[in-house]
Amino acid sequence: MKIGSVTLPNNLMLAPMAGITDSPFRRMSKAGGAGLVFTEMLSASALARDSRRTTGMLKFADEERPIAAQIFGSELAAVEKSADIIRSMGYDMLNINFGCPAKKIIKSRGGSALLKDLKSYENVIAASVRGSGGKMPVTVKIRPGLTPDDDRTEDYVRAAEAAGAEMIIIHGRFVSQIHSGDVNFAAIARAVAAVKIPVVANGGIVSELTAEEMLSKTGCAGLMIGRGAIGDFGIFRRILYYLENKEKLSAPSREERIAMYKEHARLSAEFHGERGGVIILRKLAAFYLKGLPGAKRTREAINKAESVRAFNDALDGIFEHQWSVDSE
Repeated sequence: MKIGSVTLPNNLMLAPMAGITDSPFRRMSKAGGAGLVFTEMLSASALARDSRRTTGMLKFADEERPIAAQIFGSELAAVEKSADIIRSMGYDMLNINFGCPAKKIIKSRGGSALLKDLKSYENVIAASVRGSGGKMPVTVKIRPGLTPDDDRTEDYVRAAEAAGAEMIIIHGRFVSQIHSGDVNFAAIARAVAAVKIPVVANGGIVSELTAEEMLSKTGCAGLMIGRGAIGDFGIFRRILYYLENKEKLSAPSREERIAMYKEHARLSAEFHGERGGVIILRKLAAFYLKGLPGAKRTREAINKAESVRAFNDALDGIFEHQWSVDSE
């Protein structure tokens, strides 16, 4: 798959997720087979102000390539400057978020707030293209509309292409649905038909079969996976194998899941510092340990861990104590 001047190893992408897709998470996803990874959603205004925290979130390792940075915002000068900063840091591409339904983001006129104003939406894309200097593809992430009664899919994708976007990612749920409910395959298919640039589908892709369904019902050029990859980075490789061979690879065993969580902790401690890196991963325990015997007690132990050793000891308890299956 090619996006502007960037060639991807495959058409599966890791979705940007706030507070989750930091560098360690992206490295794990690349090892699991993702063809393109994205940063967390970053404020264009904060980046333009040279916020140390925001700039720090842009650090990445070469093994994460190809990599895209995602920003949100409506201040054109800040958006243009952010695009220039991201380009100068060596990113392979830029993505603008027009789909986030969070009230805090909408209040700041970012994310899905811009779907209400097509002209402002176009202007933000154009500002990003100017900031990229033609040296980095600009892409967008959208939704079909604010509500099912306000489906403007074709308007959004055509305007994005005209403004200079080189790929469109569409989450197939309306803003009012947040992250639940049925995915609108028809809207994604209409997006594909309306433009010449690649259209990537997002929403509800959590397995080989849901990936196959999305591709067959929409004709999209690629797939973006978010929550389905948390605690299961091999989902990318399994989907790729299934689409090519029509056979399923085995899901990760208990031992493999625990080993994956430990490796994630090691990378997180290296990147964020030991205590901070371990604490950050506490919120992912429910994903990593879902369905495993002793998951509840292991999560409790993880929530007390402040070192990699204590974190690993907590995980080893699953094997040592052979707790009964939780009724949670």
